[in-house]
Amino acid sequence: MDILTDKLPKAIRRKFPYHLIDMVEPRKEYNVANFCKAAGRAIDKILKKKKLPVVIGGTGLYVNALLYGIFQEGPKNKKVRAKLEAQARDKGISFLYERLKEVDPEAVRRIKENDIRRIIRALEVYEVTKQPISLLQKNKQGLVDDYHVYLFGLRRDRKDLYERIERRMDFMLNASLLNEVKSLLKKKLSETAYFCIGIREIEGFLKGQYDLEEAIRLMKRNSRHFAKRQMTWFNKNKDITWIDVGPQEDMSNVARKICKIIG
Repeated sequence: MDILTDKLPKAIRRKFPYHLIDMVEPRKEYNVANFCKAAGRAIDKILKKKKLPVVIGGTGLYVNALLYGIFQEGPKNKKVRAKLEAQARDKGISFLYERLKEVDPEAVRRIKENDIRRIIRALEVYEVTKQPISLLQKNKQGLVDDYHVYLFGLRRDRKDLYERIERRMDFMLNASLLNEVKSLLKKKLSETAYFCIGIREIEGFLKGQYDLEEAIRLMKRNSRHFAKRQMTWFNKNKDITWIDVGPQEDMSNVARKICKIIG
């Protein structure tokens, strides 16, 4: 998925060491727990060399999990889940919600009465672990618990950001994105890989559902929507130091600003 994920050229990666690139096949499912383990190992390796690890990325869930930790919620249990789903059908969601009030009143304050998925999951965790999910969620550890972490966000004017997204999509298409997606769709892709922006949009074109122009429009639109969701997510994080980046700003200048803040 070289073009879809916009990987840096190998020449640059040979000059400057990068980690966690080309580590998962598109057929293989991947999740945030896998990422945190792999990132933790890479960070330890870098620190042993007396170097400063720099983590770069834009997926809010993965960033949060690495920084603040993910809780060990216990294994899933199909029998317990099936029992709870049957109770929801036979007795209604309110029955399960009242049960959750008894075993985990703190979780109830965060879970809405009609959120059947989260209600069932919270009760499943309690049945399997005999501990409230709200308690388990507190027992988590991330980078901020062990290290002094500097967290920076680069903020662009929305018009500039959207123009860059459009140019990036055009560049990807000129770099044989169609051929890459054709090749990928011959495989049984994992859910993680299949939902990468570009796969489904190009797939619709290849199946004759619309023309290439529409596929490109959908890619650009979905990328803009994703960028907007990213900003909404990260704007909630009060630990981020924001650096405004102008349309023509030299990124070396941005790097100098960051270094000055770190000291």
